[in-house]
Amino acid sequence: RYLLEYLYTNKLPAKNEHYLYAQWLMTGLAYTVTRYTEGGLYTQKAIMSVGQVTDDIWKCSAGESIPCLRSIDTRIINIDSKDYLHYYIHFRAWNWFGAMPLEMAGFQMLKEVHCTLISEATGKEILPGPTVAFCKDAHVNDIEWDAAKAWLNL
Repeated sequence: RYLLEYLYTNKLPAKNEHYLYAQWLMTGLAYTVTRYTEGGLYTQKAIMSVGQVTDDIWKCSAGESIPCLRSIDTRIINIDSKDYLHYYIHFRAWNWFGAMPLEMAGFQMLKEVHCTLISEATGKEILPGPTVAFCKDAHVNDIEWDAAKAWLNL
């Protein structure tokens, strides 16, 4: 559900949402498929960017949220004669208890869709590879601490 509502959709954000990652990722998917088709499977120029500096300045001054996800850098790596799509995901900030598990599952499903799109465009089988995610401000919100401690048996 997360994939189809927030990552891979053409719908607009609801009134209580400032953005959907799909606003940028749908364009990013098309761009990266084109890069892999025209630039070759092993190009280093296939990245999906989220948000823009000009939007961030305006949104911050208006008191709105700016996207926590900033980019998904992609790379196809050949291992033992098989091509694997790797994701390198960069977050500006990330709620590691409330959002991370759901988002990682969504990104895995997005990567599988991405593999299918690249495979169909190039005629070569592309398999889902590993995901590396990183963030400079991973956190657990105050309201979630008790649940997080219980989950970790602390």
